[in-house]
Amino acid sequence: MVKAMKQKSKLGPIVIIGNGMVSWRLCRSLVELGVHERRSILVFGDEIQPAYDRVNLTKYFDLEKSDDLLLSNAEWYASHDIALHIGRKIIRLDPQQKLVVDDQGQEYAYADCVLATGSRAFVPPIEGAANENVFVYRTIEDIEAIKAAAQGARRGLVIGGGLLGLEAANVLKDLGLETCVVQAASGLMSRQLNEDGSGYLLREVAALGMSVRLRTNTQRIQKTATKLEVEFNHGDPLEVDLVIIAAGIRPRDELAEEAGLQTAARGGFIVDDHLETKVGHVYAIGECASHRGEVYGLVAPGYEMADCLAQRLASKKNARYRGSDSSCRLKLLGVEVGTFGDYLQEGVYHVHRGARSYRSLVFRRSKLIGATVIGDWSEIAEIERAVKEGRTFSKGMRRHFERTGDLFGESMITSVIHWPDTAIVCNCTRTSCGTLREAVGAGCLTVAALTERTGAGGVCGSCMPQLADFVGEDVGQVLDVARPKGGMLLMISAIIALIVCLGFILGPPVPAAKTVQSTYYEFTQIWQDSFTKKVTGYTIAGLSLFAILLSARKRFRWLNFGNYGFWRAAHSWLGVTTLLGIFFHTGLNFGENLNFWLLICFLGLNLAGGLAAIAVAAEKRFSGPVGARLRGVATKAHIVFFLPYPVLLGFHIAKVYLY
Repeated sequence: MVKAMKQKSKLGPIVIIGNGMVSWRLCRSLVELGVHERRSILVFGDEIQPAYDRVNLTKYFDLEKSDDLLLSNAEWYASHDIALHIGRKIIRLDPQQKLVVDDQGQEYAYADCVLATGSRAFVPPIEGAANENVFVYRTIEDIEAIKAAAQGARRGLVIGGGLLGLEAANVLKDLGLETCVVQAASGLMSRQLNEDGSGYLLREVAALGMSVRLRTNTQRIQKTATKLEVEFNHGDPLEVDLVIIAAGIRPRDELAEEAGLQTAARGGFIVDDHLETKVGHVYAIGECASHRGEVYGLVAPGYEMADCLAQRLASKKNARYRGSDSSCRLKLLGVEVGTFGDYLQEGVYHVHRGARSYRSLVFRRSKLIGATVIGDWSEIAEIERAVKEGRTFSKGMRRHFERTGDLFGESMITSVIHWPDTAIVCNCTRTSCGTLREAVGAGCLTVAALTERTGAGGVCGSCMPQLADFVGEDVGQVLDVARPKGGMLLMISAIIALIVCLGFILGPPVPAAKTVQSTYYEFTQIWQDSFTKKVTGYTIAGLSLFAILLSARKRFRWLNFGNYGFWRAAHSWLGVTTLLGIFFHTGLNFGENLNFWLLICFLGLNLAGGLAAIAVAAEKRFSGPVGARLRGVATKAHIVFFLPYPVLLGFHIAKVYLY
């Protein structure tokens, strides 16, 4: 039996196959144009969640609940009379009968069908790629599986050094795993960056503690008794606990063959400037569409397609999709990366390399045609505009850029509020100044309100400073980001821990009382009396166990709440408390043999932890390779001192009771 929603007009229903980001954008545009009031709209998605922000999958672990990643909840679709079918896969498209069939055998009629099936992860022909603990990185379900496998794991490998691969590597790093990235090309993000830019990004990745193997192909993944052994075309094999394959994407065009739709050589439904396939009333948008031989793997072109198609479905027949450029601007591993215009084309290159930045501008004669930016730059939005407008710059300005890293003087940078209506502010959602002005006129007077209404800033967030400037909000408050909360608490606890540790190491033991008839004698009995020594000893052990539990916050779902910065500060303060406990347990007397080594291990653990905490708390002031190395060395030392600590503590307790 064919199901169709109650017909709203003679035009008939619109069926959208796929419920990803581009499908959501199409639904939103149809609602803005009022199409939902005139036509029935049905949406089918084979994932169990409504459309979510796939670009920000790496933020999934820090969310209070997975719904925070949704672009719109199910109630939004229902409130606009859009029939959303999640967990339902369309397995057949019949253009002759104008109907689609889902995986439960149910048929649905359509007047216009939109293919927004997106893409799937590409898995190279690697022997053993189907082994347990080998994952792809594409969906929330993938993230959940990776998170489960990471519990108890120590080392992970990511195959692929592009955008997806580096995002996956960041996930493993946040889960506390030692991470290695394997890239077949000669540089990271080889499709977006030249070799120079890739080299800079490689240093940034290395500073985060990750290792990278370039020009390396993975040949085999073998399962051993407890690990996975990965073999390459050269170099030593690597033994890891889990592998993520993030080697690219392929369009999901499985419906093409039976439906008689044409596909491109490298996949994707072939569409014209109307975004229509060769079969009438069947359209394709996003990563599953091949337009003029190009399949776009970025969200911004998909949104442009969705907006264009929404206009055509709203009977604006002059709407045409002319293609998109490959410019992108995003945050990757906490580093801003932007590529604009013809950034890899022939021309005169002017490059500035800073301690924390790489900037490359491409000119033809005096016209700026492309740019590559890695690292924060206050001029990045103005550079993007200059590329789009094809502005010209004098030799003096170009020489000034090579010397200083800045192309404009402060007086030349135009505030976003003075940009023309056509200027794009949010590159991800293609939101223009004109759209933002309309939103402000409708009462959106905060960045949050602008994002809610227009979507700007809701994908990668790199345009937040421009949005803040647009409504006059403080940029620092709007970003509220990546700097961890609880930084001052962390810094204070770390300094106290270092001072106490140094006091233990450099200071003499507390002297014995000269007479038993004194208050001082009673005080020294705290570490002399066997009962109080047991109380302080077990208190230290309990606090140490609690501190370990706090440090495992990312490993256990039931602990994954609250701001991680405060948890980190609490972990540090517990360390300070255990140091206080050690004072009352020993009276600064190191003892000998087992007791001596246990105390040395304990002090080393806290000393390294204090240094790591200071490096983290002061990371905004102490950035760069030196800061990264200090954080890395101190953190590793903290872990090294911890490893023998439980063993020595166990022997110490056994000694007390057995001897």
